[in-house]
Amino acid sequence: MSFETSKCTARRLAQGHLLKLVGNGIDIGAGSDPFRPLSGVCRPWDKKSGGGDATELKGLEAGSLDYVYASHCLEHLPDPVEALNRWADVIRGGGFMYVAVPDFDLYEGGAGIRNKFHKTAFSLHRSTDPSTPLYNVASLLLGTLSSRLRLWYIGLCDDNYNYDLPSSVDQTQRGAVCHIEFMVQKK
Repeated sequence: MSFETSKCTARRLAQGHLLKLVGNGIDIGAGSDPFRPLSGVCRPWDKKSGGGDATELKGLEAGSLDYVYASHCLEHLPDPVEALNRWADVIRGGGFMYVAVPDFDLYEGGAGIRNKFHKTAFSLHRSTDPSTPLYNVASLLLGTLSSRLRLWYIGLCDDNYNYDLPSSVDQTQRGAVCHIEFMVQKK
């Protein structure tokens, strides 16, 4: 993935999503392309910045943040449901979580995980795949996590994606966006 946060900022601003991500927050897995809020402070949270484990969020108290932002991090974790629940724990009631994950069909080509660092895959259209641990994002948000989180937005983002190229081409290196985004609010 290359600069996924930066590639999507203009669209997210036009959609009004960034207006919800203000105050005190963290960017889980920020790497070299950190989230920059319109107002407030966003602290990078990854092992390189000293934040630590992306699932544990050790040292963060329940309800201590206004938002959590994570772009292309969740797929690296062995248990996305555990991670999302922990991320929800640290958000105050009424706070937001914004997450982007690679789409199994657009990024992985729909034929198993090709990125050796990905532990899981995500889709809006599939519920299972014999080759990989696959999560249907809509089912996850509207089912498993719906008692804690209210869905505000979910979308398949394919900005600059060329559907005529073979699925073996990593179009993220050519400026395309190949992911699913969702924004939820803690109840």
